[in-house]
Formats: sequence, C-alpha cells, structure tokens
Amino acid sequence: MAPESAIHLFAKCSFATALWFSSPMPIRIDRVAGANMQEVIHNLCSSFDFSLRPKLLNCIGVILDCIWNTRNKVYDSVDYMPNVNLIRGEVFGRVSELCQVVEANLSLSNNHEGETSPRISTNTFIMVDGSFKAGTYGCAMVALDKGYMEWWQCTSSGEGESALEAEMQAILVSLQWAFLQQWDNFTIISDSKVLVEAILDGLAKSARACNAGCQTSKGEEFPPVNSIFLTSSI
Repeated sequence: MAPESAIHLFAKCSFATALWFSSPMPIRIDRVAGANMQEVIHNLCSSFDFSLRPKLLNCIGVILDCIWNTRNKVYDSVDYMPNVNLIRGEVFGRVSELCQVVEANLSLSNNHEGETSPRISTNTFIMVDGSFKAGTYGCAMVALDKGYMEWWQCTSSGEGESALEAEMQAILVSLQWAFLQQWDNFTIISDSKVLVEAILDGLAKSARACNAGCQTSKGEEFPPVNSIFLTSSI
C-alpha cells in the first residue's frame, strides 16, 4: 500500500482515478502532469477551453470533496466500504445542482442589467474563507492574477473563539501575503457580511467621533485594498 499523500489520495489511487474518469467531465487524472496537486489542477485547467472551465472547476471541487469525505469515513469506521457507484451518483447530482445555480445566477444578472452591482475591477484578487469549531479556527486564501493566469494558496490555523474571528484571520492572512508579494492594487472577496458590516460601521463611527473634515492617511505596511464582499452571512 502506497503511503498517503495529497497527490496519491486525490489523483493516483484506484478509487480516485475511477471517480475522475466516470465524472460528468471524464478525466484521466493519473495522466495529468504535476509533482503536487497544485500543479495537477493547474495543468488540468490549462488543458480546457476557457468556456468549459467554470463547469470544470465545479466538477473538480465536488470530486475532491467526495474523495476527502470518503477517506475520512474509511479512517473513522472499520466497517465502511466505499462504493464507487454511489459516490459517482453523488458527484453527478452535486455538479448538476451547481450548474443549475450558476445558470440561475446568470439569468438573475441578465434580469438586473440596469442595476448597479459590485464588479471586480482589478486583475489581482484574493478569495478568503474561515472555519471554526471547538476552539480552533482554520482559514484559507486563494489569490489569482488574471493577467498572468497564475494562482497561489495559503492556509493558517490556531486557537480562536468564534467563526467571525476565523473570517477575520483569513483576511489578515491575505493582507500579509499581499504585502510580501508587493501587491498594491487588488480586491479581497469574502462571504462574511457580518464582518464587513462591522468593519465599515467601525470606520464610520471612528470618523464621526473625530468630528473632523475629510481625512486621509497613508499606511506604512499593508497596501490599499479595494474590498468587494458578497452578501451571504457566515
């Protein structure tokens, strides 16, 4: 039995290769070049036309999630035997559901073309998310550069007190990473409406408390951030 690694678990073992090949977008994942999963996913996406990549990314996300959940069930239960056919059905169902959501959102956008809505106007942007359970938080960020078609990922974890703190940590990780990369014009995308409103409300109250005219300041460390946030709460 081969030792567990990310690339073996998600792309090399017989269960994974069977799931990829029988997915809504059949893929011979074991033939995709890459020394790690980041390279494998990058090379896989690069081999598809731009018009197919949204569906491909949905398919990739569902397959990776199903493989990971199956792996955990195998480790947690001595009696669990994974059934490729059942999990294949789950993959098809979830990918179909995601595609329907995308189509519904596109239809909704077309029905509100005259309305003003946030748009990402920068070539570089960072998507962040946080998770919290039993006193421990985990956070992750994925940064993308549309100009060079490059992307990066970063994760962090530690002790915390709430899901809101996990989301805040995710934003801090993204700012620290952007500073090290010398990014000076980028967008942060977060799904934490509660956190965004708290930040904006805090800034507004601080400005009111100062009772002064328009004030600006230049930061010494983190670069300016053009923040666009989604409306769903944590």
